[in-house]
Amino acid sequence: MPLQTTRKKVGDYCHSHYIALFEEFAVTDAVAAVRERFSNGRAVYFYTIDKDNKLTGVLQVRSLLGAKPSTKLSEISNKEVVSIKEGSSLLAAAELLHSRKLLSLPVIDGEGRMKGVIDVNQLLGEELSLSNRSAADEAFQMLGFRISSLKGASVFKNVRIRFPWMLSTIASGAICAAIANVFSSTLEKSIALAFFLTLILGLGESISVQSATIALQQLYADRRKKNDSRGWRMAKRVAREVAFGLCIGVACGLIVGAISLIMNLGIMITLVLFVSITLSMLDAAVIGALIPLALNRLKLNPKIASGPIVLAITDISTIVLYFVVSLLIL
Repeated sequence: MPLQTTRKKVGDYCHSHYIALFEEFAVTDAVAAVRERFSNGRAVYFYTIDKDNKLTGVLQVRSLLGAKPSTKLSEISNKEVVSIKEGSSLLAAAELLHSRKLLSLPVIDGEGRMKGVIDVNQLLGEELSLSNRSAADEAFQMLGFRISSLKGASVFKNVRIRFPWMLSTIASGAICAAIANVFSSTLEKSIALAFFLTLILGLGESISVQSATIALQQLYADRRKKNDSRGWRMAKRVAREVAFGLCIGVACGLIVGAISLIMNLGIMITLVLFVSITLSMLDAAVIGALIPLALNRLKLNPKIASGPIVLAITDISTIVLYFVVSLLIL
């Protein structure tokens, strides 16, 4: 049941795979009950209820395991439990899960009685493993995107936000065409250079997008943890991308160079391909790592702007490197 509409109600989709423990239970009784009921592994939190099945709190595993065996659950449970009523919309549940960074929510009726639980996997329509922090973070990002899509802005507003960045792609295409025209004499010397132009541009774009994606994920993690995104941390990340770009560039250059030799294009063309691919992929990795950081510093939305800007700059720098290397070697 993926989150696709704002009309569906929580009560129609909540499930019963949860563990509710009577608040008067002693810890030793609660542990025994958990062992007996925890068979499907789906329960994320333990909830406490009273004799009328009314939700009274939520229990953390460490609190349960760290308490004395005779301690009552009412003494160690968190009474400020976040819940949602069964008549609420799925969108409301999604927003609550996303804003509070919760993996599941207890669903209650008008009198506070537990009716079930709704979790992130239900709203996403996927069975994600949420046992580790990175998987949970990915789930929250996906949930946030679904919420934005449903609440979303009108088509015209989306066009207004996103279209200006598409102009960078048009501009880069025009600039690349102009650069190719400037180096037309180089292409005339060896038509074989044109055979590999698309390949080299594609390699540069691929590695720049990978680096930009990693940079965006790291920015998101820094914001969540309230880390400072400056100084040695950023320098270390860029240095890592430089090393990655160099290694992957050499590897791709060797492979394409071997293809050139198999096609009997000559040692000079092979050398041009190897050097230009190595340099362009190194350059593209750095561009992909730096552009999201720069946009973030400029208070622009790196999620929307990074892709078009990174690809535009990568294309221009790649084609310049390719033709300059060709001009110097041939």
